[in-house]
Amino acid sequence: MVKRFVHIKIFRLKQGAGAEFHRVGHEESIPLVRNWGHDVIGYGPSATDELSYYVVRAYDSVEQMRAEQDRFYGSGDWKNGPREAILSMIEGDAEIVIEMPAELVDAMRSGLSDLI
Repeated sequence: MVKRFVHIKIFRLKQGAGAEFHRVGHEESIPLVRNWGHDVIGYGPSATDELSYYVVRAYDSVEQMRAEQDRFYGSGDWKNGPREAILSMIEGDAEIVIEMPAELVDAMRSGLSDLI
């Protein structure tokens, strides 16, 4: 069974930042992350909390995840791009990495992409 490592990041947004955070993410940040080769499974606002937002990405290994994230977040594309706008709207964040079957990741991708 092929496994993937799923990185789930939850952002706690500043009051009133939800719509702008989604716009910048949808138009700038997520396309940039994808252009850098990250497998973005889904992203969006919480269904129950207007101040919470999630981004879900999948990787083949923890080492790949760390290397890709270090490369991307250290890049000029990120630092000179949407970084400041994104960070200015975040109050806090949390993350978790879960190992799961690739089939489940694909099922998540299908379900989450319908929400975007």
